Amino acid sequence: MAENARVSSRASPRPVASTRLAVSKCVCQALLALAVFGGALRPTDAVAQTTDTETRTVARDLALQGAEAYDAGDFALALDRFDRAAALVTAPTITLMQARCLVALGRWLEALDRYHQVAPDQLGPDAPDAFVRAKSEASEEARSLEGRVPRLELRLPSGELPPDVTVTLDDKPVPPVLLNVARLVDPGQHTVTTTREGTEPRVVLASLAEGEQQVVTLTLPEPIAKPVAVAPPPIVPPPQRDAAPAVEHRDERAPWLKPVAFGVGGVGVLGAVISGLKARGAQAELDEQCHPGCPQELSDTLEQYRLQRTLFYLSAGVGALGFGAGAYLVLTEDEQGRGVRVGLTTKGLHASGRF
Repeated sequence: MAENARVSSRASPRPVASTRLAVSKCVCQALLALAVFGGALRPTDAVAQTTDTETRTVARDLALQGAEAYDAGDFALALDRFDRAAALVTAPTITLMQARCLVALGRWLEALDRYHQVAPDQLGPDAPDAFVRAKSEASEEARSLEGRVPRLELRLPSGELPPDVTVTLDDKPVPPVLLNVARLVDPGQHTVTTTREGTEPRVVLASLAEGEQQVVTLTLPEPIAKPVAVAPPPIVPPPQRDAAPAVEHRDERAPWLKPVAFGVGGVGVLGAVISGLKARGAQAELDEQCHPGCPQELSDTLEQYRLQRTLFYLSAGVGALGFGAGAYLVLTEDEQGRGVRVGLTTKGLHASGRF
């Protein structure tokens, strides 16, 4: 006869008082098997170096604590003690009790795993009756539980899961192969979270009862539009203005003025030289004979001296005027951008320009 352990408010195979008595009886038989048929037990790798007697004694005490906690309804403490006992020795009765504690705690998927660990066990011909019954009960309870485990399908709206989207079930990542397919889950409330980088997560709560099948269609967060790089507007050069036509600077003055001015200056200088020489000769003659006055016969010489001196001054003035005018015309010439600037500063006379 297969007896199922009582479970919590989430689900329960058979929550009756007789189950506790049957379980306690099973544990007591297991403890007896640990004591009498110790040779049939296999120490785990972690305790392989310890003596069989010590290992069995500690495992028997832990299993007894687990049975007492199970009878008291403290399934979490009972599971802890059975886990510790299972870490010391391998016994189908202890594994069966682990599965029953997990069923009572609502952890049905883990319970199924424990049941399946018991069922395939190969027992020897001298195996205790408690071990044989544990194997048989594990198979029956596993078949009963498998038909009651709820199923949840996380369905994508369309296509495949985008690479930047993550789906979690109760904070555990869901691999893509488990999407769009009904999967076993524990009964009770589950939290389905869909997240996308840079967006607020989408959370859906799904509550499943015993044996229920439910489909949750995922709502994927919209991707954040990445800013499009906008090319700066092209730099438009300012409109080219038509270059002003070159203005040919021409001297509007008569071109013959410069040579005439220099010619006049040359004639004046030449006249000044000639008259100067004649005035110098007449002055020398007068200086020799006029002591202190000049005789009457030198009156012509005196008149000649005065005339030549006057001509010298006039010729020198004309020469200076002519050369000055010619120089002015040259310095102020502005043909094709040429020109000269003359200035007087504290440092002296300076001229600048283009020729």
